[in-house]
Amino acid sequence: MKRNCDLLVCAVCTLVAIGCVTIYLVLSARGSTPIIGLRYLAKHLLWVAAGAGAFLVIRRLDCERLERWWWPFALVSLVLLLAVLVPGIGTEKYGARRWIRFGYLGFQPSEVAKLGMVIALAALGTRWSGVLRTSWRHTLAMLGVVWLAAGLVLAEPDFGTAALLGLTGTVIVAIAGGRLALLAAAAGVGVAGLSVLIVHSPERMERILAFLDPWAHRDAAGYQAIQSLTALGSGGLIGRAGMSKLFFLPQADTDFILAVIGEEMGIVGTLSVLCCFWLIARAGFGIAMGTQRPFGRLLAIGLTVLLVSQALIHAAVVTVSMPTKGIALPFVSSGGSSLVICLAATAMMVAVARSGECSRGEVETGGSPEARQC
Repeated sequence: MKRNCDLLVCAVCTLVAIGCVTIYLVLSARGSTPIIGLRYLAKHLLWVAAGAGAFLVIRRLDCERLERWWWPFALVSLVLLLAVLVPGIGTEKYGARRWIRFGYLGFQPSEVAKLGMVIALAALGTRWSGVLRTSWRHTLAMLGVVWLAAGLVLAEPDFGTAALLGLTGTVIVAIAGGRLALLAAAAGVGVAGLSVLIVHSPERMERILAFLDPWAHRDAAGYQAIQSLTALGSGGLIGRAGMSKLFFLPQADTDFILAVIGEEMGIVGTLSVLCCFWLIARAGFGIAMGTQRPFGRLLAIGLTVLLVSQALIHAAVVTVSMPTKGIALPFVSSGGSSLVICLAATAMMVAVARSGECSRGEVETGGSPEARQC
């Protein structure tokens, strides 16, 4: 367990450091003076500090208490997802209402909903573990949690995050023992529904066409894809002082930050980032398999799938392996709410590892007070 925790924390710290360097490179290049870049970096470092504080607190949580009190997390997530859709509370930008702001500070409720959904599904999956394989009703109830979260996020609209929630939630329900036939049917309905939304949205349909042939749409929907490939291809082995950060690549510090890393740090930097996420996957699944608690196992698997799937989707978009969709690279992209939630998810995985060690100590020592103090 300790080895897995060390791997996890080292990989996350490396990604956060790479993110700080890349964000400074992008935002300082776009400012009129280097001081502007330092101001943006200072703001990002404040979010890093907030995330580190959340990590230090959450890693000490007792998983049994988290399992018992899962419903406040789910309720807060639901209230925030509803509140962001209300005019005057949610802030509309680029035709989407995804932010709730308090002065200069703001956060995305969809980020909070990621944690809320995973915790709720892990708790319900543990509580209903004896009946899920035979009960359609309980499987449908868990899928209802997934559909509710994904549907409210889709209403913002945020197509990419909704798909990520649907994927992560379905995986958790399947691992918890949900009826496979029902899961397959639900997945089919979900894919069909998303297809209908794409066909009936000119903007989404244009992105699909641009994905199939970016150069035919190089002045419109294919522009980002071409600039992303150009940045990745020009970095070489160890990178160069690139041009993509100088407004040539839109959303370079968020949705396409891996392309900037590829240009500035080359193949070495890109592979380093991907290796870090491989280590997160290895450590996360190792923690899940090493714990004796069913709730901790489902929670660690769900959080690992959430973080790694988001990274894979980001990498697929940047390499034009799937249509362009805005989704941040965990721990790396600019964005305070995403960074804090990702660090909170990491802390929960460490908490699961601690609880797993405690439960193993209780078994080995017969439940002695020394084991309960770990």
